Amino acid sequence: MKERPAWRSLKKDNEGKDLASVVDKNGVKVIESLRDQAMRGGGFVNYVWPKPGAGDQPKVSYAEMIPGTQMWIGTGVYLDNIGAYQAQMASEIGKMAQHHTATMLAVTGTIFAATFIMVLFVAFSIVRALRAMIESFPRHRRRRRRPDPAYRNPLARRNRRAGGMVQHIPG
Repeated sequence: MKERPAWRSLKKDNEGKDLASVVDKNGVKVIESLRDQAMRGGGFVNYVWPKPGAGDQPKVSYAEMIPGTQMWIGTGVYLDNIGAYQAQMASEIGKMAQHHTATMLAVTGTIFAATFIMVLFVAFSIVRALRAMIESFPRHRRRRRRPDPAYRNPLARRNRRAGGMVQHIPG
């Protein structure tokens, strides 16, 4: 039984045509290679194919068997589309990373500022409490003075007299 192609192509002229014998400019038998990969359980084929509006472009396709049938299915993508998509993704990832970095910096700065304010509040509370405690001490505290050499203690004189009297008591 002869194989009958059934596919959907971007190029309307190719729909329904038998392209089993098509060979790309590098000598790759495109449809035959895809069929062989499908028969082996599925696989990729690299080849060159005309891209609408862009001429011949490198392409990679994957093919595998449809379970329970003798048919296979394949799909492909032009490699320049992958490069454009990668560039677009890299740009979007860069923008997201920038946004998330800015957000993280803002959150970190806010946390730092809040912590700093709390530390200042605690420090000022401690200082205020210490000041209140110091101010509650009696204002008129006895100060230790150095003895005045000219000062004569009247009790010292009595002690000297009493000591002298004790010496004279008969005993």
